[in-house]
Amino acid sequence: MHRVNRAGHLTLASAVLLLAMALRFPGLAAQSLWADEGNSVALAHASLGEIAARTAYDIHPPLYYWALHGWMRLTGDSEVALRSLSAYADMLLIAVTYRLAGRLLGRRVAFVAMVAAAVSPFQVYYAQEARMYALLALLGGSTAWAAVEAGRYIQPGSHIRSPCWGWLTLYVISATMGLYTHYAFPIAWGAVALAGWAYLWSRRHAENVRQWSVGWLLCQLGPLILYLPWLPTAIRQLTVWPAPATVLSGDVLVTVWNTLVAGPVGARIPTPWSVVLALLAGVGLVRLIRHAAPPKAVLVLLYLILPFGLTVALFKPAYLKFLLTAAPAWCMVLGVALAGACEPAARRALCSWVMPGVGVILLALAAYVPLNAYYTDPRWARDDYRSLARYLEAVATPQDGILLNAPGQGEVFGYYYRGNTPVYPLPRTRPPDAAATTAELASIAARSRYLYAIYWATDESDPEGIVEGWLRAHCFEATQRWVGNLRVAAYATTPPAGEWLPAGIRFGEHITLTSYRIAFPTAVASQPAAHPGDILRVQLRWRTDAPLSRPYTVFVQALDSANHLVGQRDAPPLSSVTSWPAGQEIVDPHGLWIRPGTPPGAHRLIVGLYDALSGVRLAVTSSAHDAMADYATLTSFEVVRPETLWPEAALWLRHPVHIRVGPFQLLDRECFKLGHDSDPETALYPGDPLHIVLYWRAETPPRSDWRVRLEMTAGGSDPAIATGTYPLAGVEYPTSRWEAHEVVRAQYDLFIPPEAAPKPYQLRAQLDDGTKTITLPDPLCSFPLQARP
Repeated sequence: MHRVNRAGHLTLASAVLLLAMALRFPGLAAQSLWADEGNSVALAHASLGEIAARTAYDIHPPLYYWALHGWMRLTGDSEVALRSLSAYADMLLIAVTYRLAGRLLGRRVAFVAMVAAAVSPFQVYYAQEARMYALLALLGGSTAWAAVEAGRYIQPGSHIRSPCWGWLTLYVISATMGLYTHYAFPIAWGAVALAGWAYLWSRRHAENVRQWSVGWLLCQLGPLILYLPWLPTAIRQLTVWPAPATVLSGDVLVTVWNTLVAGPVGARIPTPWSVVLALLAGVGLVRLIRHAAPPKAVLVLLYLILPFGLTVALFKPAYLKFLLTAAPAWCMVLGVALAGACEPAARRALCSWVMPGVGVILLALAAYVPLNAYYTDPRWARDDYRSLARYLEAVATPQDGILLNAPGQGEVFGYYYRGNTPVYPLPRTRPPDAAATTAELASIAARSRYLYAIYWATDESDPEGIVEGWLRAHCFEATQRWVGNLRVAAYATTPPAGEWLPAGIRFGEHITLTSYRIAFPTAVASQPAAHPGDILRVQLRWRTDAPLSRPYTVFVQALDSANHLVGQRDAPPLSSVTSWPAGQEIVDPHGLWIRPGTPPGAHRLIVGLYDALSGVRLAVTSSAHDAMADYATLTSFEVVRPETLWPEAALWLRHPVHIRVGPFQLLDRECFKLGHDSDPETALYPGDPLHIVLYWRAETPPRSDWRVRLEMTAGGSDPAIATGTYPLAGVEYPTSRWEAHEVVRAQYDLFIPPEAAPKPYQLRAQLDDGTKTITLPDPLCSFPLQARP
């Protein structure tokens, strides 16, 4: 590469920058903003003075919010606009890394370091986040670059040349901006300052070295003087903010290392590349120490080691992002390892360009898995407040309430939410006022039909669980759903009225369900009924005739005519069974959510208990309802068509698709082992029942009755090893009765033959109305069948 002219180097650098843009900008709006980004938006909407006043009591200084404030005035506050500031900052960081590495270690190393920065999963992640970390890393890099460029003009024994003043000015400005951007910046600045002192010490016998030492000291005092107005605030915030209880361990070191090399997503995905990159880091560090000039090696080493050490010393998952300040140094170490393995002598010209090329390929391969997971796998996405807001807009009404049980959720939730349901952030204070919080909860519940609670970071906002504990004791929890780190729970508030119905159902040797009562939202021809999306309120009275030593979980289920679950609630009783006094009745409230899209028809409600440790159900040993069963049927009821058709957002689809099939649209498809809805990745074995859930929407009113045929096949021309034909709704709800735009959640069971060979299989579908057959072009799902252990 040493023969490539300047234009060639610029062409290669431009190509790398285009690659970096392709990895950062197209996906800026692919994921929802999360809580911290919502805080950025809220602060940036304030005036400059208000930003300073509010950040004086935050853990971050104001500069990033000032910058975002100005950026929003130019570009707006869309997700793309908000995050593009970080994306541009990271693009500049890549360019700075190239220039810095070129000055310190040569063009070949600079090119590989630039590629490493461009494809770095760590940098890509924070380039797509509306937070200050990309700007922090850029200011650290520009401070180091300015110092190195200034050093070219400062030689002991000579006078300062005029270009040096410009670089020293940039140094002071960058360092000052870094101090006003993040409280972790001094660690990067300290690395550069110490490297400068090391350089001057190495020239301590040269003429005028004292003059240069005084000049370098003044360059450090400049940012400190400019930071004096904020220094008391910084000291106060850093001393009152809770310090993490750090215990140095191998796991901490591995986590920090994996985050540096693979980013927040890649750190949670085991791959051999972390080991490969560790070996390359060792090679790079050895070569750096052996072959680079000592002042240059000291700068790179300090620039890498100090941020790494700070992150380890203050270890907390939320602090791993501080490590981004070391990204330029890490990329330079990789560049030395991959491009510095041979000298650029003419006789070794082949090696001089082959090694960087091989290095680029290795870096691309190492980045592929974490970047692909980050872009495509929803398990690693940021907390999805966008979908959550759309869901609550679809299901919540003005008669309901939304509780935000966490700090900082209000800003990001308000950014997305456009509904008319009242929103209540609780607790109002930190530390929480228990009496005031419970009093407000009682008032909110009294005027609400349903409550939707969003839990996040409750160990900080509500460590004693005041909000959740009160809701569980006084309301009817019906469902919980995890959305990344968010937990969303739905509660009904009004207890059933009327008399308790006697049950006398005994479970196991000691526990008796003595009585119960159930509140249904509506009735049809004197028959209790519910609409899809309703919450049934169930109160149970339990009694034990002896102390219990095993923990038990209560299950309440709604089943359709084909015994498919349309609603399920599994939870321990309100008070732990091991604390039940013998002979005393315990009241136990449960909510049961009827899934949106449930077909109309007859249903039944069952209840039972199972051992929380073994999962084994308790047998019903005396009951007028079910003899020799492991559950008891409490009542029958009807599910009736909703008065208002559900929008798609209310369904909260896991794998949304839009496939037109005759008069229908297939909206989603799920395939998993029966009974493992909450863990759909559970392994399938020969003889297992496969459960299929399909969401159908009638685009036009169907004029005939359609059925679906499912076939399990190994693909190609292999015959089907299991087939089944079902009503399209999964139960007897003829499609000729469907309304236009009605959504039906259809469930089917297909039993895998015990003799099926363990290998990959597909599930295919055909629709038929007696006159026409339509075959779906693609499989509904693909899954491996494993051999039984």
